[in-house]
Amino acid sequence: MRKRTEPFRPNEIAECNFGIELELSTSAHVSAGEVARVLGSHTSIDVKDLTEDFVQARNRTDICSKFELVSPVLAGGSGIAEIDQVLKALGTISSVEVGRSMGFHVHVDVSKFSCKELAKVCQNFLPIERAMDSFMPPSRREDVQQYCRSNEKVVESAALSNCETLAELASVMNPGEHPGVARYYKLNLQNLVTGRQPTIEFRQHSGTSNGSKIKNWVMFCVAFVHNSVKLDDASLMVTANDDDHLFEMIMVDVINDRYLRDFYRNRHNELHKDHHGEGGGSCCEGCAARGQCAAKFLPV
Repeated sequence: MRKRTEPFRPNEIAECNFGIELELSTSAHVSAGEVARVLGSHTSIDVKDLTEDFVQARNRTDICSKFELVSPVLAGGSGIAEIDQVLKALGTISSVEVGRSMGFHVHVDVSKFSCKELAKVCQNFLPIERAMDSFMPPSRREDVQQYCRSNEKVVESAALSNCETLAELASVMNPGEHPGVARYYKLNLQNLVTGRQPTIEFRQHSGTSNGSKIKNWVMFCVAFVHNSVKLDDASLMVTANDDDHLFEMIMVDVINDRYLRDFYRNRHNELHKDHHGEGGGSCCEGCAARGQCAAKFLPV
C-alpha cells in the first residue's frame, strides 16, 4: 500500500452556534480602546479592557495593556471565516502577545440538547481530560491554573447519570459556592444555570493569537459536543489502556477527524519537547522583571 503524502483536510464544522473569547496583551502605549478601533473597522467583535483586573491580581502598577476579544454569536463555516477576519485585523497591531495566565475560551450552543444528552458530553469529558491536557502547555494541565480547574478530580462520573435537570448537572460538574466561582473549570456549565446564554464553555486552552490553534480548537470543541451526544455508550473512554490509547480513541470514536488527530498528535509531541509550553507570560524583559515595558509597537 502506498504511503499517504498529502495532509488530511478537516471535516466541515457542524452548523451550530459558538463563540470565542481571547485574552491578549499589547504595549502599555496601546490601549484596549485603540485595539477596538482597529478591529471595529473589520469585525463586530467586542474588546474588553482587562488591565485593571491584571493589576489587582499581580499588584503591579506598570504593565502592558491587557484585553479580551469577545466574539458575537458565530455559526458554522461562516463563523470560522469571521475568526479569520478578526485575526487578520489583529495582525495589523504589531507584537500582540500572550501570557501564561491568559486563556482562550470556546462557547458551544447546546440549546437543542436534553439534560441526558449533555450528561453524555460530561461523561466523555471526564476520562479524556488528562489526554487533552497532553496537548496543552503545562500551565493549563491538571489544577495548575486556578481559572481552569480539573473537572475529573472533583466529579464522580456515576453521579452524572442521576442528574434530571441542567442545574443538577452543572452542580455536579462545577461544584462551588456560587456561579462566579464554580465557572472556573475546564468544562463550565454555569451559563445553563444563570441563563446568561445557552452554552457550555471549554476553558482548557491556553491564550493564543495563532489562527490554526484557534480554529482547530473551535472545531475540536464543536465536534466533541455534537458527536458525544450520538454515542450509545458515553463511558467508552474508560476502557483505554493508557494515555496514548485514550488519545486515539478520542480522535477515532468521538472527534472522528483525521486532520485534527494529526494536528493534536503533533501538538502533543511539540509540547513534550518544550516543557515550557507556549507564552512567556510577559511581552518583554522589562515586564518580566516587573519594570518599565520596553516593547516596541507600530502605530495603530
